[in-house]
Amino acid sequence: RDARHVLTMTAVTHFGETLGPKELPLEPKALLEEARRGGFWSYVAGTAYRIVLSHDVSGIHVDNYRTTLPMAKGLSSSAAVCVLVARA
Repeated sequence: RDARHVLTMTAVTHFGETLGPKELPLEPKALLEEARRGGFWSYVAGTAYRIVLSHDVSGIHVDNYRTTLPMAKGLSSSAAVCVLVARA
């Protein structure tokens, strides 16, 4: 697969657990399917989906190697990962 047209992301939870790498084609249909699936990667895919619809993006690579914000504690960790992907 052409690495320039792929979303890849690796994340480390606040517990030190590594998630991924997750790789998805930078195609609206694939990103939307992953976003609708739910779970950790859905926010990443949903944000990438909106970016791909609005911009000519050749690839997105995110390596979230350190996380101090706990997930699922009401502290907006999902919003933080969306910002991380949008800024990538």
